[in-house]
Amino acid sequence: MAAFSTAGFGGIFITVFLHSSSTTDSSCKPISGGFRVQNIPHGPVYFARFAGYIKLDIGICQVSSAVIDMKKRLSTQVQSLKSVYVPESAIDYAGIFGRGGQNSGDEDFALFKCPSCSHVYLMDYEDDTVYVDGNDLSQREGVSDPRYPRRLLVCVNCKRRLPKGKWIGPRAEEQFQVTWSELEASAWSWVAKPSDPDDEI
Repeated sequence: MAAFSTAGFGGIFITVFLHSSSTTDSSCKPISGGFRVQNIPHGPVYFARFAGYIKLDIGICQVSSAVIDMKKRLSTQVQSLKSVYVPESAIDYAGIFGRGGQNSGDEDFALFKCPSCSHVYLMDYEDDTVYVDGNDLSQREGVSDPRYPRRLLVCVNCKRRLPKGKWIGPRAEEQFQVTWSELEASAWSWVAKPSDPDDEI
């Protein structure tokens, strides 16, 4: 009777018959030098780890894409918020000078409003001068420091004192910033206009 053993191929077992010189089957002849069963060597198998890397890489790409999308949305929201308020760059200096708005000769203008009633004012912060009436630029009030006023301005409309704070500038408090709709409804509607997108290209 022929003896048999198994050889492993990556978890697959194959039955192998061993031949001996005493076999009675004439068609089965012993192999010269004998026959030895052994595992056929294979290269390292990395399929599990490789799959893990693929999954990890996909996850990183998905997270990166989500972060980029979030940044874009936040940037769009910030830009939209900025467009609500009238920037200093939109102020019409020629229009102000044409209406007699010259002051000390080195004017820097900015808009702000009364937080209580939204009455709009124009300020020359180079000379700490507030223009209180958009129809009469000779009507002016002086303040010692527009960003940190020691002499508080009394609103000509509601008669309330404007609170301390940053009235103008890049860090102006939101309560003092003037929106385009507020400007349009005020006596200062002529003093600024939105920038033309074609001019920024």
